[in-house]
Amino acid sequence: MKKEYRFLFVLALILGSIILTYIARFDFNPSATIIVGDRYYQEYIKQIKSPIPSGVVIYRDHEFDGQFFYLAALNPLNYDCPASYYYQCAYRYQRIIYPALAAVLSLGNAAAIPVLLILVNIVAILVGAYLLMKLLRHYNANSNYVYLWALNVGFVIALTRDLAEPLMFVFILAAFYAFNKDKHITASLFLTLAILTREITLLVIAPLLIFLLFRLQIKKFFLYCLPIVVYAIWQALIWQHFGGVGFKGTTLLLSAPFLGVWEYLKLTGKPKINFQTELYFLSAWPIIIFCLVQLYVVFRTWAKNVTFYFLAVVVQSLVLLSLIPKLYTFDAIDGIGRYATLVFLFSILYSVERSQRYHPVLLFLAVMMPVVYIVALLGFFYPSYFVT
Repeated sequence: MKKEYRFLFVLALILGSIILTYIARFDFNPSATIIVGDRYYQEYIKQIKSPIPSGVVIYRDHEFDGQFFYLAALNPLNYDCPASYYYQCAYRYQRIIYPALAAVLSLGNAAAIPVLLILVNIVAILVGAYLLMKLLRHYNANSNYVYLWALNVGFVIALTRDLAEPLMFVFILAAFYAFNKDKHITASLFLTLAILTREITLLVIAPLLIFLLFRLQIKKFFLYCLPIVVYAIWQALIWQHFGGVGFKGTTLLLSAPFLGVWEYLKLTGKPKINFQTELYFLSAWPIIIFCLVQLYVVFRTWAKNVTFYFLAVVVQSLVLLSLIPKLYTFDAIDGIGRYATLVFLFSILYSVERSQRYHPVLLFLAVMMPVVYIVALLGFFYPSYFVT
């Protein structure tokens, strides 16, 4: 067996073990990773008049974005939300590819969707890891970087919350692979799929367009505008159906640069409800430190050589440091960890592009964040729930 296939086999075992350990406390019910909240469930069955299938785990005091993907997968052509959540309908529906794929694979069997949401993400991480191996080989880089990326904390969050980031990265990495083969139409189409999976793909497309303009590659510039054009058309269709655009919800996550970090810093050390709450509150700090160290590394070593990876890692680090205070204080690691997946990828690519040794602080944080998160999730998270 080739080394890369051995790695993928081991990675699949690790990912499967994480999922099985997590859902074991729910009698191995795969819908536990959806995290449908009781409040959302009660409003949904009262207002939408379309009952959630039986056998779904409902959390009494917790909810997360996977519930929106699940309900979109149940009925992707007629998606709706309860009144108090209605502002989120357009925001969530813009990320249509992940739930639509699960819906297609289910062949109309609603009971299969919870399993498919998990399987799509596991397969996406494996395919993404394989594509990253190909990309690292292009730079003659150490293939062990794939371990660092495939098990990053953002992917652990996405895997145990049924989120769209792993699938987005399949399309992004496929686009990079096509780009390196000078197949730019194919690359542009993959980026189009990526942006319809998760709108933060804009943080990849924007630096790419800046780079192409900087290199005066005008034809390629306009070709890579295609994903934005398609995304704009999709937003118009969403606005026509829901009366609002999904991207507005994305922009509301941003504040002035470093304002959110400053507000978060001011709250650090103030009394919390309990020790567990204090630890969760502090969990955003490693990502903030990662971004700050990454910016230090980039500007210390860039040598005025502007590359796409340079622009991407700078843009993504600055955006993470410009998120609203709520994401640091309330959602903490669950909120910003998934946004940090882009930084983790481009941190590696920037390093291998320059044939640099990966900074030890970045390496330490990249390894410790998923380890600590997995231990906390599997060892201390025992929510109250019931099953429909």
